[in-house]
Amino acid sequence: MYLMPTINEVIQISSQFDAQLVTLGEWSIGERRLLNNWLEQTSNQSKGRVAANIIASMVLDYLKDDLSVEGRVRIKRIRKDAALLEQLVFTTRELTKKFYRDHINHMLKVSLLARAIALKKPFCLKVSELNLLVLACLFHDIAYPLSECGRIFSEALKSFKDCYSSAELFSSKLIKESKVDITSLSHLICEEETKLKTALRKLNHGLLSAIEFKDFLKNQKSVETYSAIIRAIALHDSEFKTPIDTIKDPIVGLLVLADELQDWGRPTDQEVAIIPRIEDFELKDGKITGVFNAENYANFSVLKQISSKMKNLSRLFLDSNQFKFEFKYNIKGFEKIDHENFQGVLETLFNSIDKRILNPADNMDLSESAYFEKSFFGLEITMPVKQSLYRKLKNGKISKGSIFEHINIYLNADLSEMILSDKPIAELNSIVLTNENQNQITAKIVSRDKKFDGNIYSSMDEETMEFSRFLAAEIRFINYMTHEIGCSKVDDIQDFPKLEGIAEPAILEKVGIQLGNDFLDTYKKLKLKSVLGCLKNQGCFLFK
Repeated sequence: MYLMPTINEVIQISSQFDAQLVTLGEWSIGERRLLNNWLEQTSNQSKGRVAANIIASMVLDYLKDDLSVEGRVRIKRIRKDAALLEQLVFTTRELTKKFYRDHINHMLKVSLLARAIALKKPFCLKVSELNLLVLACLFHDIAYPLSECGRIFSEALKSFKDCYSSAELFSSKLIKESKVDITSLSHLICEEETKLKTALRKLNHGLLSAIEFKDFLKNQKSVETYSAIIRAIALHDSEFKTPIDTIKDPIVGLLVLADELQDWGRPTDQEVAIIPRIEDFELKDGKITGVFNAENYANFSVLKQISSKMKNLSRLFLDSNQFKFEFKYNIKGFEKIDHENFQGVLETLFNSIDKRILNPADNMDLSESAYFEKSFFGLEITMPVKQSLYRKLKNGKISKGSIFEHINIYLNADLSEMILSDKPIAELNSIVLTNENQNQITAKIVSRDKKFDGNIYSSMDEETMEFSRFLAAEIRFINYMTHEIGCSKVDDIQDFPKLEGIAEPAILEKVGIQLGNDFLDTYKKLKLKSVLGCLKNQGCFLFK
């Protein structure tokens, strides 16, 4: 039986990996003294306080005379209060229903990884460039608690207004754009002013962090000197779609790369379970590899992690002839369900329904409330999707050649997640992020040691929504017709009824008597409840 390591054990494992990166990063004697103190800490809270002290010390040391008087005052306050501000955001996570991960330790860990990579070929950054990269890493999430504060305030104000009439006196408007020199910022970051204004209204943490770093500097000459850092901090967030050549633009590229890879030592869920380390890690000239073993973390979604990372990593241009990148995510517990079984069940049911009940030409109205569907499935089943499926069923046979014909569904019942794939994959072993044979990082599914190229889209991407809506519509038809056969209704139907759940065992038993055990076995293999759970909880991902 596998025993989960304690938090202290995990922190110790994480620190061992951090120590490995410190060695690879060839830090100075003074910096190593600070980092060793941080490595020796035995709790996330104490590590956070020490990390804030290191960040402040390095900023003071690296910027020296380019730091403004106000910047010196603020960095000392960050040294004192950053860990407390992060803890404040962390304690309010339940109010906003959003998972918050640590960012102070994270910024330091990103610095360790980025510097270690930057010393290897093809980067081989000079000391001055290394300092720019480290500063960008140390500052890239500095305004994350500030960004979260806006969301927290908005949610808290909404709750207060539900309880107190005088809460209407408070305004939820937090941004004063006139305070920010958008034109100057646009010049530094090389992005359109309209994009920056939109990001600012959304309290984008990368842009806010870039503004904070800029305001630490003494004068315009210093701002120009460190413009690469300002740009890197602003663009590290995936909201900016700017393509990045990692080798030619290493300050931005390595920040994004290290930021996306830094998961070790970070919480995986609201109970603060922690990923210990990257396993099988190897960093040498022209190559970086590693394995994220996410087993035994019940509330940790590997698929959400991968789809989120791909939004940022896919914009990196990384010449595979100069630098090979490969990180593997082991995923187990996914069971394959053939979409052809869905189609077979649908066809059998449709042909078995009493035509007095279901008359395609006259009786079915598909215009029922979208509200019900969204609340039950977690997505709206659009009219075109319903009509498309209905047309395919009119003759009792789903037409061949449909893009839905050979969907493979990999379902993880424990996590209420699934991958939809339009590729004929035998089984699901792992997902690899790699620039293998190309210059862009892409996702590959590994099945029995064979790799299949593709992209992984999360539940909110339109590509996945298209498949999910169709799958939800199929389940509605299956559920409705199963109930009709099992209950032997013969009344005419005026509209398509609201779905209230999967057929009960007694109904299934009657259907099995009428249609045979082969049908019933296939029906049960579909795991409709689990699939519905994934649809409802937006735990759907598409690989295509």
